[in-house]
Amino acid sequence: MQQMPEWWLTSSGIFFILGAVAMGLIAVSSMGLLWILLDLRKGMLQLNTKANALTDKLDAIATNVKSVTDEVGTRARGITKVVDEHAHTAFGIIEKIAPIFIAIGLMNKIAKLVRRVK
Repeated sequence: MQQMPEWWLTSSGIFFILGAVAMGLIAVSSMGLLWILLDLRKGMLQLNTKANALTDKLDAIATNVKSVTDEVGTRARGITKVVDEHAHTAFGIIEKIAPIFIAIGLMNKIAKLVRRVK
């Protein structure tokens, strides 16, 4: 059997050494990336917890606003009803008294016309 050329053994040795170094660097960088991913996961869980707390607070505020709006709407309907009843009563009184004022106004005009003629 023939002996392998020296350049082949040299290039194979360099390749194996560089491959081992590259494999070590890849392993170290993989561990670093794994550590970063775990840290990001922890941060995401904290953000999720804060977002859920904010959502709960917003739900409480929305419920409070809805109850206040309902109460204001009920009060506004009550006030509108009271104003409508008073306006109806006032128009009823005006309808009863208006002919008297019209008669007084007509008599006043007739009296002025009679005074002018004399």
